[in-house]
Amino acid sequence: MTDGLAPRSVPAQRGDAGRRFVILRRIWGAPTLRVTLGFGLGGVGFALGNLLLARALPPTQYGLFALTLALVQVGMPLAPAGADVVVNRHRPPADRRLLLRALATSLASAALTLAAALLCYELEPWLLALAAATILAGGPNLVAAAQFQRRERFALAVLLVQGQNAALLLASLLALAAPRPGAVLPVAVLALGCALSATLGWSLLRRGREQPDRVRPYPWRESLSVAGVQASALVLIQMERLVIPKTLDVADLATFAVVAAIVGSPFRMLQLGIGYSLVSRLCNASAAERRRLVGAEARGSLAIVSAACVALWFATPLLVEVFLGGKYGAPASLVLAMLVSGLAKVLGTFATAVVNAAGSQRDLVRLNLRAWLALFVGAAAAVAGSRFGLAGLVYGVGVGWLAAALSAAALAAPHLRRSQESDPRLS
Repeated sequence: MTDGLAPRSVPAQRGDAGRRFVILRRIWGAPTLRVTLGFGLGGVGFALGNLLLARALPPTQYGLFALTLALVQVGMPLAPAGADVVVNRHRPPADRRLLLRALATSLASAALTLAAALLCYELEPWLLALAAATILAGGPNLVAAAQFQRRERFALAVLLVQGQNAALLLASLLALAAPRPGAVLPVAVLALGCALSATLGWSLLRRGREQPDRVRPYPWRESLSVAGVQASALVLIQMERLVIPKTLDVADLATFAVVAAIVGSPFRMLQLGIGYSLVSRLCNASAAERRRLVGAEARGSLAIVSAACVALWFATPLLVEVFLGGKYGAPASLVLAMLVSGLAKVLGTFATAVVNAAGSQRDLVRLNLRAWLALFVGAAAAVAGSRFGLAGLVYGVGVGWLAAALSAAALAAPHLRRSQESDPRLS
């Protein structure tokens, strides 16, 4: 009996190993995971750059840098005015008109960000000028990256988008070497990095220029609706940094920026990875294919998030101590609040990707309005939560993320249920 059972157990074991190998290969082959890995490497650069800057700069200067960076991270993604999504939905050619349009909208975004900064904060003129220059260069860079994204050349697209994180890491090394570094140095390096990245992207596009099938009018209404959705999400992403100087102080902002560089970066990179890999593939997918894509990517992302939460919970205090040696702390309550808020951020990213890819213009307008409502909910909750310190403020912003996720999911659900439909993007 024993001799008869042994030969049958070996193939079973080999079969199990083969199935596990196939599963692992499928997980690795999912574009979201590979793109997220690219963004993850950029996130490591962002986190390391911030930690080194926190070590090199006095707390007040690092707080001013964190505030300036928050303004840039709101203004720069808004600079294309939705053109990055329009490129994926309607495939306009990467010609001179698209570049000039990106420069014009970037100039408008830089001017609006500069006006808001002058109205709300006290920043020195050099910081304001360099922030505006970074936004002006960042808009065309994002449009160039979107051209490569819609062609599913994700590696090059991610390289262009993550160029700013490489510049930030370089800036931190220069700050460590400088005798008396201030906030101006890293912002100047960031502006230069964005300019070089945009130049590289458009140079490559000019070499591989495509001929459009037909010339279509640029969909400004759709583009501005997308920009409105992006604006609310971007302000919500930077909400803590924008509210802390008003409700707490710059020292609290520096502490938040240090912990967020470690805990917040992985969730932000996952958000970017999901959007970059899903939108371009969902644009031409049927409802059944959308369900399959979203389901497969959601399962892989859930595994990443679960592992990240456990790792970040234990690693954050250790990393802060190793890099900063007691200069800053990492309260457990703040780390937990950021983990909960990060989960809410990822939750809404899948639904927003579905609406951006398959929704009608009316859906985009509705998403825009609901996103701004969620932003106001998050702002009010953040101000109320600030009475309980940094952790309370972060939980308040998390309420806004949860509201945004639920409203986007309600709009995305019909596009995952339909079996036969005309293209809603043309309605």
